[in-house]
Amino acid sequence: MHTSTNTSKTNDQTKVIGSVRIKAHTICDQGVSAVSLQNLNSIGPHHLVVMSLTLVERLRDLSHDDYLSFWHFVRSTQVLAEGRLDSDASNVAIKDGVGVGQPFPQVHAHVVPRSVGDSLGDDKVYNAIDLWAPEGVNMEHVPFECPPDSAREPRTFKVMAAEANQYRTRLGITMPVEDLWFAEIRIQPDLVFYTSPLSRAFVNLKPLLPGHVLVTPTRCVARLHELSTEEFEDLVVTAREVQHMLEAHYGVSSAMLGIQDGKVAGQSVPHVHIHIIPGQ
Repeated sequence: MHTSTNTSKTNDQTKVIGSVRIKAHTICDQGVSAVSLQNLNSIGPHHLVVMSLTLVERLRDLSHDDYLSFWHFVRSTQVLAEGRLDSDASNVAIKDGVGVGQPFPQVHAHVVPRSVGDSLGDDKVYNAIDLWAPEGVNMEHVPFECPPDSAREPRTFKVMAAEANQYRTRLGITMPVEDLWFAEIRIQPDLVFYTSPLSRAFVNLKPLLPGHVLVTPTRCVARLHELSTEEFEDLVVTAREVQHMLEAHYGVSSAMLGIQDGKVAGQSVPHVHIHIIPGQ
């Protein structure tokens, strides 16, 4: 696996970043660890794609520092995208691995600012991301298919507690961990399976697929930009640990990560949370 940074300019109009050839004018911003790209088969106004400059396929292949740097760049890109659209919500999504439809083998994230009444409502944003690929990339990828919301049934406390206990066992946690206030919803200790200094992970009432869980900061804030640097880093590191555990538990090597950051983006509970859904 190639893990070095490799951004080359082939002429005045085109650059190659890893396996992806892009036109130079699509580069919106560039940091030490990542680059944001605009007008790259955009699915909506000011949709930006953040691509890691460390050429690896999976988030797990990034070093700790590169992983944090990538996520910080995603968050700053989100602020930029929302400012351009005068928006107060975004969908952030990462297809991490071919099993969830990653269209090319390089870590990247979608940042899609949202506005009231846009064409991406009713979860159409996820269908658009599922079909997305940059121009010129013809790799076949596996669609990430989930059941419609109408087919999702709430589960019993017993079933959810049993699932959380399986995860605690795999993580080596022998006793239920602390409970959590998820906005105004109390998540009982038996449903929380992981704690870090500033974050919690718990099972889902109506999972899209087996293993669909939520990771949230302990402090209740509605938007990613409201988190302190320490809280934000703890949140994404916790997500990494939980994703690794879930992939091992289900025997898969991919996962979908999604953040509905703001009400217009589909956030139903005003408390930042990352959805992690293992691949199939």
